[in-house]
Amino acid sequence: MYKYAPVLRDSSAEMKALSEFYVQFPNDVEMLPIIECPNIPITFGNDRGDFPQKLNTLGSYLKTKVDEHAFIFSLVPAFSNISSPADYRSTSGKSLTQFVNDKLVENKLNFSLMISYDSPDWLLDEINDLNLTNLWISFSAYDFKSTIDDAIITSMLQRLKSRLHNINLNLQVNFYNKLEDPDRIFNFIHRLFQETTNVIFTATSCLPNSANIPHSSITLLSDRTDFHIYKKMQQSFKELIYSDYTVRLMPEPSEEAKHDINLDNTYFKIFYTTEDSYYILKSGQVSKARDAANPSHKTIQEICNKMIHADIYDGSSFSWGDSRISEVAMGAAHIRDHRTPIGIGINHHLVKTLHQL
Repeated sequence: MYKYAPVLRDSSAEMKALSEFYVQFPNDVEMLPIIECPNIPITFGNDRGDFPQKLNTLGSYLKTKVDEHAFIFSLVPAFSNISSPADYRSTSGKSLTQFVNDKLVENKLNFSLMISYDSPDWLLDEINDLNLTNLWISFSAYDFKSTIDDAIITSMLQRLKSRLHNINLNLQVNFYNKLEDPDRIFNFIHRLFQETTNVIFTATSCLPNSANIPHSSITLLSDRTDFHIYKKMQQSFKELIYSDYTVRLMPEPSEEAKHDINLDNTYFKIFYTTEDSYYILKSGQVSKARDAANPSHKTIQEICNKMIHADIYDGSSFSWGDSRISEVAMGAAHIRDHRTPIGIGINHHLVKTLHQL
């Protein structure tokens, strides 16, 4: 039975964290990651021969990360920017949805698709053409008021069932960080279980960024309110699947913006999950941490060295992420980009959360 459905981007850091999880737990059958489709360009011309390279290699790439493990491939939010689907056709005439689905099928991946509760008619038509047996529907409850919850669920499921033929609908409710009303969460989940036995509750209480967090320290960020709410809900809904955004940072900058980032002016950051809280290991400014004239700016190695002696550290054998923290602390490995610390934090979080579940 699936217990945990973490939401992951297809970025190299997050997929590294996931693949290392499966190296450690090759026979895991309790995690059902929700992997988001890569962003689709708002304007697209197929004069280049086919869809962007990232979509062309999507299936083979994911095969190296998840192999035969089950996962959900979410078309949310990537397909949200598409207003004219006729512009998105491969040179062989395939629709974007068919193209993506075929890439996953060709590589014998164990996946199911996810779309939004308010998906446009064109996407529902394209989904119908795939002859699926199962489909996940995502309700973004953080986007609308509680007063219309029941109306949204009833009307949208009625519409989906009328347009999608012979497809079993599994349901996700995503509250993101809008967790102030536990009664609303309970009622929404209860309503979804009236429709299906497969329900995912998604939320997060990890801070979206660390800009205002002190550098050169290990700092408590926030409580794991998302996980605590889930455990409370699980008392009433035994089969409820937990889902979060791990320790995801703010949305990644565009490729253009990445080129403009001066690494020397940034800070290395590792988010670290404990039983009840989120912490952050934050170095000093990279350029100053290398300069002996700035002793208050600590290197990420110094922070990791402090971490391996802290009570909250789970030990180098707990996860790949923890082993990397130890290796960095000892000087056996080095962090030279922002992808590595993101992967470390997410991998530790995946292992920690599944242990708790």
